[in-house]
Order: sequence, then structure tokens, then C-alpha cells
Amino acid sequence: MQNDSNEAKTDFAQRYSCPEDRVTVKVRKDIDPANLLNPPVAVEPPPEVKKDPGRFAKWNSDKKSKDDETASGYRRSYTIYEAQGCEHHVLLACVRADIMGSSNGSVGTKLVCEEKPLP
Repeated sequence: MQNDSNEAKTDFAQRYSCPEDRVTVKVRKDIDPANLLNPPVAVEPPPEVKKDPGRFAKWNSDKKSKDDETASGYRRSYTIYEAQGCEHHVLLACVRADIMGSSNGSVGTKLVCEEKPLP
């Protein structure tokens, strides 16, 4: 995780042309990656499903299963960092991604970060 923190620091420094010695980065375990990157959205079932208690229960169960699976993927893959320096203060949602070579094989990994505003 220390290497990932250093890569997140480098990402932030490059985004804002900020010398790395002016950048601080810390892991934010208190922020749920699933809620930050894929916030819950109210979705209603079709009217005919909502009218039928059995279908409505199935729809709710299926939606919960899918939502839980999606959230688990975000939580397993992403680390949230708080980064600041050079008058900027943001969250970085970072995931380790494969670097593909010319023969379609992975030649390594790199940290890829998406910037999000502080809550």
C-alpha cells in the first residue's frame, strides 16, 4: 500500500504541477469506494412488477444481489486517498490496472486514479 500511496502522490503532483514535497496523501478507509464511485440511485420496478407481490419481492431481491455484487467489486478494487497541496484538496479513487504490451500480454501494473471532490 505504501507504493500505491507514493503513486497516488505522483498522480496528484502531475495533475496540479505541484512539487511532490508539497503534496500530502493519506488513505481514507472511512470513505466507502462503492458509495463514492457508484452512489445509490432510486430505481422503480415496472408498474406490472410493483403490483404483483411475488414479482416485486423477486425484483427487490435481484436488485439487492446485483447492488451488493457491484459494491463488493468497488470495495475490493479501489483505495480512496485524500490528497492536498498547492492550494488543491481532493479525493483520489485509485485502482491498480494492468499495462498491456504489444502482444496483448500484461507487462506490469500501474495505479489509475479518478479525482472526486471532498464530501
